[in-house]
Amino acid sequence: MLLLSIMAEHLQSTPMPASSRRLVTPCAPGEPVPIEMVHLRTRSHSVVPTPESVTKSPPILRWGRACLGTLLLTLATLCASAASPKRVLLIHSFTRDFAPFNTFSAILRTELVSQSPEPVDVFEVSLESARSDDPVLERPLVDYLLALLSGHRLDLVVPIGGPAARFAQRHRQALFADTPMLIAATDQRHIQQATLTTNDAVVAARNEPSRVLQTILELLPQTTNVVVVIGASPLEKFWLREIREACQGFPSQVGFQWLNEISFAEMLKRCAALPPGSAVFYALLAVDVEGVPHWEEGSLTRLHETANAPLFGLHDTQLGRGIVGGPLMGIEELSRNTARVALRILAGERPSDLRPPPQGPGTPRFDWRELQRWGISETRLPAGSLVLFRQPGFWDLYRGRIIAIIALCFGGGALIVLLVATSLKARGSERSLRESEDRMSLAAAAAGVGVWMWDIARNQIWATENWRRMFGFPAEVPIRYETFLERVHPEDRPAVDRAVQRALEDRADYVSEHRVVLPDGTERWIAARGRVHLGAAAQPQGMLGASVDISDRKRAEEAARTFGGLLISAQEEERAPGQGASRRAEPESGASLCRNGDAGPEIAGSPGPGSCQPAEILRAGQGAFSGSAPHLARAASRQADSTRFGGGAEELLPGSRDGPRDFGAA
Repeated sequence: MLLLSIMAEHLQSTPMPASSRRLVTPCAPGEPVPIEMVHLRTRSHSVVPTPESVTKSPPILRWGRACLGTLLLTLATLCASAASPKRVLLIHSFTRDFAPFNTFSAILRTELVSQSPEPVDVFEVSLESARSDDPVLERPLVDYLLALLSGHRLDLVVPIGGPAARFAQRHRQALFADTPMLIAATDQRHIQQATLTTNDAVVAARNEPSRVLQTILELLPQTTNVVVVIGASPLEKFWLREIREACQGFPSQVGFQWLNEISFAEMLKRCAALPPGSAVFYALLAVDVEGVPHWEEGSLTRLHETANAPLFGLHDTQLGRGIVGGPLMGIEELSRNTARVALRILAGERPSDLRPPPQGPGTPRFDWRELQRWGISETRLPAGSLVLFRQPGFWDLYRGRIIAIIALCFGGGALIVLLVATSLKARGSERSLRESEDRMSLAAAAAGVGVWMWDIARNQIWATENWRRMFGFPAEVPIRYETFLERVHPEDRPAVDRAVQRALEDRADYVSEHRVVLPDGTERWIAARGRVHLGAAAQPQGMLGASVDISDRKRAEEAARTFGGLLISAQEEERAPGQGASRRAEPESGASLCRNGDAGPEIAGSPGPGSCQPAEILRAGQGAFSGSAPHLARAASRQADSTRFGGGAEELLPGSRDGPRDFGAA
């Protein structure tokens, strides 16, 4: 089409005289386009050549124009042919709404239109004469088809059902002798094999009433009475003979009632009052004995509402409308198979090569609602049966919610158990930690040590009771680093902070001796040592350490320094007895020393008034340091003894000339 459009534009660019223009007469769809009806608009000199034009137009140009015209003519013919749709005629045995053929034809039309690569026109006619035995009634339909098909070519004829198939075979030569025919939805018993031609295809069915009767006895073994619902049309009379023949092989205790000779109203009355052990076989009901037509949807529904026995049928279109089920003919499957064969015929395949085996009943299918209504156990169903229309029970309706609730309960229970176990474990760990802390606190208290731990990230200090007592913190008061620094003596606070920061920066131990001021104003000397703990990325995470109250040691050191100074003064006075000033100072110094040591009785017998000998001074020093520094007291005692026995005072502090530092070190 694109090429044709380009060519048309090229031709339209050339002016054409009015004398050369002609109208194109439209032709009927599907008819070949006559050559004389197509006019190519060309230059006037191309239609009536002149010597001048021949001289001006080279041969290659004239040859190209001729090829272009031929190509346009061919394309126009092909396009006209391609635009013609495929014509398919459907012949119904009854009306279009008669079941199960209505379902069959609806699916067939849909499949043909949707699956065909070309447009498809579907024509449909109904064979009303199928309700009677009078062949004369077929004549109006034949005349109608002759008028309808006059001047139109059919691509396919599809008779649907046994009556339509017999009609098409009887009037084939008169109506569509050369048209391919596809006999569909027809039981193989209706097909006259002898009259089939090479232009006929068949998609037949194989209904088996005997299997339906056998299913009744398998599901209801106590059945003694089978009621067969069937009409009085020629097609129903045919099936009445077939079903009677199928019943010959059943046990004699099973009786059959045939309702073909009564009206539908009487059928309803009979089925409403059936004796126990009965079953109803709905075969076919198109026309009752009174000539009243019936449609399956309505008649089957009323029969299901009235009958006091279970219903059985032949086709799957009846399932869900009242029948129990069984091995049913799949109408949808049969229709799709027919559509596939029809499309192959429309594509050009030979109809005689398209005759698949007849389709039999499919997998047994049952209506769960009817099984429940009539108390039929699913264990009696044939193996591989399908149960449809199952009503969802409480579990089916609320399965997701029930599973969610159960999962939630189990999850909640598991979570509770986990929480309890974790709590018990935490309590055990807490108890163990508390016991460990108690033991550590007891050991630290026995050793006079206070243990502390600083969490740097949270800036919290945990400490034992002994440590808190050293710094004057109550047991429940939280301690922060700033709180700790507030207790440090103002003069020592900068040095302590520098020591802590240096330890954090160098990842080294923290060592410090400093004073603390308690809330009551008491000062204490504390010796502390801590170690930095590193966390992720080698960053300081905490510090663990211990502190000792060294106030007694500091007081002892101070007393020792004082005592050392007095002792040195006494020694110097002994070495220089002639110095009056020294002798005058001696009684005052000795008396002062004796007062400091609370040793008045020991020096009461000293030779000089208000004076003490070196040995007595040492004994006084022993008393002075007996409570705070036992080692100093012992050293003073030994020195007093050595002086009493003539030893020199210089033996107590061998390095006394260097100052009191060495004494403190001793």
